[in-house]
Amino acid sequence: MRSHIYDFNAKTADTKPLGIIKNPADQGYLALSNNKTIYSTYMLKDKSAVTAYSFNNSTAESKMINQLPAGTNPCYIITDGINVITANYGGGNINVYGIANDGSLQNEKQLLQHTGKGPDPRQTSAHAHQVVFSPHKDYVFAVDLGEDKIYTYHYNAKANKPLTFKTSISTDPGSGPRHLTFSPNGKFVYLVHEFTGIINVYSYSDSNLSLLQKTATTSTDFKGKIDGAA
Repeated sequence: MRSHIYDFNAKTADTKPLGIIKNPADQGYLALSNNKTIYSTYMLKDKSAVTAYSFNNSTAESKMINQLPAGTNPCYIITDGINVITANYGGGNINVYGIANDGSLQNEKQLLQHTGKGPDPRQTSAHAHQVVFSPHKDYVFAVDLGEDKIYTYHYNAKANKPLTFKTSISTDPGSGPRHLTFSPNGKFVYLVHEFTGIINVYSYSDSNLSLLQKTATTSTDFKGKIDGAA
């Protein structure tokens, strides 16, 4: 497996290949911190890990700093430069790791376990599929495909245990929520469901999500398999 690094011109959409990171396993998502460190998840049948790489923004060169064990099948990763947070699909949980001054990963600070399930055969247990910072980074939202839920955690970056559960909201049973994103102004949230292809639109204010709209991504007479994704 490889990760390719490109120079990207946001105005013209031109891309230019700059470098490659060779990966030893099935890679999940990447997160870049301060243009200096790349964090990545890896998934194997017998091993899951999160890895830190130093990154030279001028030359696009990268070098592995260190690697730590992760929850089962980590599929999403975010960082604010203080902590690294992963969503672990197979384990149905969330890991929080500290970051040292050199960008290396420190030991696990926190493990948060989800325990629910849903009506679909693919929902026999919790499956944390994404973690996302709120616009002001005072909350973290965790999308759980296995439970049909969005969890809201208060986030205190410098605390020994940075995440504190606040609340959760449910989506339609068997819908399989997968990924959400905030609007540029931070006032709205868009959530896609893997099993139904429905996009939910929420208003967002002070950690609270209020449902405004549900929009289908397929026609009413569509007969094929729906796989809503990022």
